[in-house]
Amino acid sequence: MRRVLPPELEAEEPEVNKKRRPRTKRTRINRTLQKMGVELVAGTGISYRKLGGITTQLQSLEKPGVSYSGHLGMTYALNKRLSVMAGAGYAEFATSLNYQLKKTAQDAAKTVSFRDVHRYFAVPVQVQYQLLGNHRWNIGTMGGATVSLRSSSRTTEGSACACTQRDWEPGVASPYRVTNILLTAGAFANYQMAVGQWFTLRPQAQYFLNSITDPAQNKTARHPWNLGVEVGVMWDLAPRKK
Repeated sequence: MRRVLPPELEAEEPEVNKKRRPRTKRTRINRTLQKMGVELVAGTGISYRKLGGITTQLQSLEKPGVSYSGHLGMTYALNKRLSVMAGAGYAEFATSLNYQLKKTAQDAAKTVSFRDVHRYFAVPVQVQYQLLGNHRWNIGTMGGATVSLRSSSRTTEGSACACTQRDWEPGVASPYRVTNILLTAGAFANYQMAVGQWFTLRPQAQYFLNSITDPAQNKTARHPWNLGVEVGVMWDLAPRKK
């Protein structure tokens, strides 16, 4: 026979609360996304070159030229101040030739104007360090290296009295290297226009670590350099609302 206990003595079943496990995976993904961003920048500058060895008369007439650059990159914050960026882009480095040419004293002067340009596909890697700032703005320094893959060149060949421009396309035997290393150092100033959207301004200096000419082609060593400014927009992938 089953023994029946008084109501006050009956054992109460413990209340079972079904607790959902925290969505750890989603939280980790969100935290990772909060450290990541996308940037799109482009700009212009003044480029020239450093020559090594014996220079020709034509090379001595070269003047600085206008350069262009831009890239699309992905950023990742290592901590509150330090971040890294890797991307892909395009750049042009140029010099100019402008001089007066007279074959004889009686002839009228002829103006000669050329733009020598080297075009590259760029794979930049940079480190950015924030010096000052808050949730609205920040400034800092940056530096890094770029693998520059030459896509084409247009250069002036010959002497000052008889010079022409020549195109060096991919696949054609060229006195210029295909793979080069470009160093970059500069600063940045960022301003948050809306939640997760930033305007960026970046003055920078660039210098080719190696000579872009092929030493086997008996060409004067040439190290292009550039002083310029890039502007653009950055987006946080998972912005934190303030």
